[in-house]
Amino acid sequence: MGNVDVLSDQKAGPEIALCKNRSTGFLSRNVIKYFMVLLMVVDHVAFCFTDSFPSPSYEIMRFFGRCVAPVFAFFIAEGYMHTSDVKKFRRRIGILALVSYLPSVFCFIGIEEIKTSPAELVAQTIIVSFYLALVALSVWYSEKMKKRTKIILIVLLTLASVITDMPVAGVLAPLFHCVFRDNKKMRYITVSLSYVAFVAPMIALYGWSTAGILLAPLLLIFCYNGKAGKKNAFNKWFFYVFYPLHIVILGILRWYVI
Repeated sequence: MGNVDVLSDQKAGPEIALCKNRSTGFLSRNVIKYFMVLLMVVDHVAFCFTDSFPSPSYEIMRFFGRCVAPVFAFFIAEGYMHTSDVKKFRRRIGILALVSYLPSVFCFIGIEEIKTSPAELVAQTIIVSFYLALVALSVWYSEKMKKRTKIILIVLLTLASVITDMPVAGVLAPLFHCVFRDNKKMRYITVSLSYVAFVAPMIALYGWSTAGILLAPLLLIFCYNGKAGKKNAFNKWFFYVFYPLHIVILGILRWYVI
């Protein structure tokens, strides 16, 4: 198997691809990845600069931005199943989560808010959810643990995800994508249920824009061709650099320029 991860363009082995026989699709993982980066920026711009919450422009921008997380959750699962070095893959995501922490606090919360409410420092980015998902996958596929121990640890990891931007689903969706990769019906049911646990309360709290998550399966089912796209260093490392960097830039613009 090739060395593959969700945020890179490494070539996936078709014999274990989670999205098998996607010959009808027309977009590679690289193309979808960059499209998701664009929507992510739109989503973050709406959060940082749309003052009249919940204005129509805010809702529309965040609606399309909501599909980014579940698409990357799917690619996290593919990355885990295809990588030749799970530990290295998990370490990269863990480092990205650490590097992104302070920029996200600065951009999305703000220094003044932290001074008045230090508890806000507990909040974590979605990258932490993906790291927890990789840990959960490593637990599930461990040959040294009993099944009961695995279930307990995965429950604890799922509970730990409540402090992240994507609680519960951020851990369970990638897990179910892998565990039921050979059972399409169970995969759809379990992944859908994990997102219901996330979407339902979010819609109640923040409005209909959260329903944009439903765009993700449509994109993956009808557009993704199961191929990675061109393999080069730029495609491999772009997201690792871009994610924290764009948050820093948005934070400077939000608090000191605009």
